[in-house]
Amino acid sequence: MFDRTRVLAMLGALGLVATVISGCADSNPKGGSQIPSPDGPFVVGVAEVPLAHTIAYFPAVAGTGAGHRPYLGPETANILGVAPHLFDTIKSSSTIDATPLPTTSPRPVVILTPGFASPIELSTSLAEQLASHGYIVIAAQNDLAAEKAFGESDTFDEKFHRPRTEQLTRLLDLLDNPALPGLVGTIDQSRIAVGGHSYAGWIAFDTSLIDTRITAVFNLDGLGGQNQARTTVPALAIASHDGAALDPKLLARSPKLVAVALLDAAHYDLTDAPSIAKTLGDAASPLDRGTIGPIATSNTSTVVLRFLDSTLTTNPRLPASTELIKGLPSMTADLGCFGLVRSSACGVRRHLRDWLPWAVAGLALLALAVWRIRRHRSITAGPGTR
Repeated sequence: MFDRTRVLAMLGALGLVATVISGCADSNPKGGSQIPSPDGPFVVGVAEVPLAHTIAYFPAVAGTGAGHRPYLGPETANILGVAPHLFDTIKSSSTIDATPLPTTSPRPVVILTPGFASPIELSTSLAEQLASHGYIVIAAQNDLAAEKAFGESDTFDEKFHRPRTEQLTRLLDLLDNPALPGLVGTIDQSRIAVGGHSYAGWIAFDTSLIDTRITAVFNLDGLGGQNQARTTVPALAIASHDGAALDPKLLARSPKLVAVALLDAAHYDLTDAPSIAKTLGDAASPLDRGTIGPIATSNTSTVVLRFLDSTLTTNPRLPASTELIKGLPSMTADLGCFGLVRSSACGVRRHLRDWLPWAVAGLALLALAVWRIRRHRSITAGPGTR
């Protein structure tokens, strides 16, 4: 059974994304901000699979299929009470019903689920990035209507946690469906990762403890817990700067877990939210975001990809946290710099990082001003004056 108070606090702190998106009906979308385009060598195809609310992204044959999938589909939009056309300017890169790209070896698969009361579309850029690098991604929607209607009287374990765990088990069963390879390509049953944003990361870790088909898990700013320490498969946690997923004391007892964080980020920065905020305009303001900006979306996808490239291989290994964030701005592997118990030393280092360039510039300007004043006095005083 789960700590109900902790769960309610988590959900209240996040703010349900359904409420935010519903507010778009009265807003005036701005600009044309887009989710990051995938940078892998493969064209990305997308198709509905024979399971309700399930979509697959996969490497596809260039020139096949027709059109691009809308960012937010009509069914999801209707549940959220928002007109689908409000998201028309947000373009995905995946092609509808494209032909899976033939391969001489089965491809690893990633099962991706969304945060609580959040649409899976908020992880579109992650799904497309992974597929463009050779992964088959099964992206499933939760019971959005039920989670949107979450109330204080609900028994969380029975109404939400158990159905989410059962959904993930059904998705793992789906991989045995003989019709699936014809839609997405051949799947390697020995290389299966599971994860997602927020609550989905929690579910992934829980399920990995009881289902041996899972070979890697990842948690994107979900609540941490004892299951992170107990995991027996390679695991990744990415947190926002104040994220609860990364407790340094817990991480010290988690030999299978590698953890990093986004500095200056908040909970929804680990989704497409910072990349589409400009398009949504004022309606995006309740989505919990920091000051990191759209780079958070691409950083998250890059770290997940690097983790999977190391763990879903024929010779799997757990990558070092510094390896995962190499070359990425606004990320840290310093356990003292994130979570709920940030160290004072980290605070000093961050202040130095933030203010040192300004301090140096200020001292340089002061030195220049002093030099100019002295020079001016020397000129105006005339020769021979002491």
